[in-house]
Amino acid sequence: MIISISLAILDVLLPSFIPRWASAAKETVSIRKNTPTAYMDGLRGIATVVVYLTHFAVNWFPILLARYGAQASDVFILQMPIIRVFFSGRAAVATFFVVSGYALSYSALTKIHKGQRAEAFDTLSSSAFRRCMRLYLPCAADTLICALLAYYGMFRHDPLNWHAIPPSLPTLNAQLWDWWEQLKILIYPFIYVEGAPFSPRYNGHLWTIPFEVRGSWVTYGTVLISANLTPIWRLAFFVTWAIYLWVMGKWDLFLFASGILIASLDVAR
Repeated sequence: MIISISLAILDVLLPSFIPRWASAAKETVSIRKNTPTAYMDGLRGIATVVVYLTHFAVNWFPILLARYGAQASDVFILQMPIIRVFFSGRAAVATFFVVSGYALSYSALTKIHKGQRAEAFDTLSSSAFRRCMRLYLPCAADTLICALLAYYGMFRHDPLNWHAIPPSLPTLNAQLWDWWEQLKILIYPFIYVEGAPFSPRYNGHLWTIPFEVRGSWVTYGTVLISANLTPIWRLAFFVTWAIYLWVMGKWDLFLFASGILIASLDVAR
């Protein structure tokens, strides 16, 4: 019973590109067919590698932050156009947001386009619920590990001392309480609305998570309220919504809205 429940939980939490544990447990062999958005997994993978290379490499090679020819000393091959894309972490983050807007809306938009609105609503509801768990639970585990490592004094500064390291508190209880206080803020998706992006003490690279959750909810809501529009009016709504977000300076939501717009164009083809 416990094993079945555990497998069911894993089935919910695992990303779509990882084979389902619960399905494998049934001892049935099935061939997974590629979905229309399967190639997005590859694009996500490339963006992930770029983000990693950026965070890792610039700590030792800060020259990668400058473009070729910016200063007289900026004459390295790795700074040249195209090549420096592999160290452009911010561009990769923007790619993530566009891909998320596309992938999160494609299935529901396809069903709406076919007149299957009830099925589309079920898809949106299920996706919104799964989205929070898939984003928050790994972050909770990741930051908890960082908090424990900090308590035992296992963090060291990077060579250029650019990044702050988590504090090592006197007691484990104090460390875990501080972790919990940080986690509460991290899982609040509207933190950016109230000020600057939040960078948690335990793995500051997770600052994009509130952006992802908020953008996901806006994506689901945008698709939902457009369900009863005709295809042409739905497309006009998506274009207007994206332009409005751009004018208002909501760069993250604009990227999600751009993904919705691209998905809508693909569905309408």
